[in-house]
Amino acid sequence: MIDVKQAILKLVTYATVTLFGVSSITTFGSESTDRFDKFFSETSTYFAEFHQLILDEGLHVVEETTGLMWMKRPDRFRWEYFEPFAQTIIGDGTDVWIYDPELQQTTVRHFADVVNRSAAEILAGIDNVKEFYHVEDKGVQGEIAWVSLIPKDEDSGQFQSMHLGFDKRTLSVIQILENLGNTTRLQFYDSMINEQFDVATFQFEVPEDVDLIDARE
Repeated sequence: MIDVKQAILKLVTYATVTLFGVSSITTFGSESTDRFDKFFSETSTYFAEFHQLILDEGLHVVEETTGLMWMKRPDRFRWEYFEPFAQTIIGDGTDVWIYDPELQQTTVRHFADVVNRSAAEILAGIDNVKEFYHVEDKGVQGEIAWVSLIPKDEDSGQFQSMHLGFDKRTLSVIQILENLGNTTRLQFYDSMINEQFDVATFQFEVPEDVDLIDARE
C-alpha cells in the first residue's frame, strides 16, 4: 500500500528544490501564465478539499491538516480546517473572522487590513494581482504549470514567495515560502469551479460563550 504522506512529502521536497532554482522545469511558451490569467479572469467561485503540510527549513513536516475551502470573488472565502486543530476562517466581503473552537475564541479584522497577506485573501480579494506582485512563469513540471508571486512591497505580506500550480483545468497546488523559513504546501482535490454557493457559506455568527477579539477598532 502506498504511504500517502511519504508520497506527498517526496513531491513537496522535489517541487521545493525545483522551484527555488536547484533544478529546472521544462517551459512551453506562456502556458503557465495563460492558466494563471484564465483562473483569475474566468473563475468566479472555487471549492475544493485540501491537504496541507507545513515544513521547516530542513523540509521536515511540523504540521499536517486537511479541510475544505470555498472562494467567491470578490472578497469572499471560507476555510474549514479539521484535525488536529479545528479552525474556521471566513471573509464576508467586509471583515475576516477567525474562529478557534478549542480556544473558544473569535478574532475579527477589517478585510482591508489583511488583504494581500495570505493565499485566501489573494485568491479572493485582489482585482489586479500583477499590481502587487511580480508574476513569474516557472514553466511546466509534469502536468502542473507553475507561476510564482513575489511581493513588490517586501513589508506588505507574510511570505517571501508563493507558487501556484495549475493543472489543465484549474488551481491544483499552492506552495508558500514563509518569511520565517517554513514552507506551506496545499494540495487541492475534487475541485469545483463556478458553482453557486449558499450565501450563508460566507457569513459568520459568533457562537455563545465564545470570546470575541475585535481588532477593527
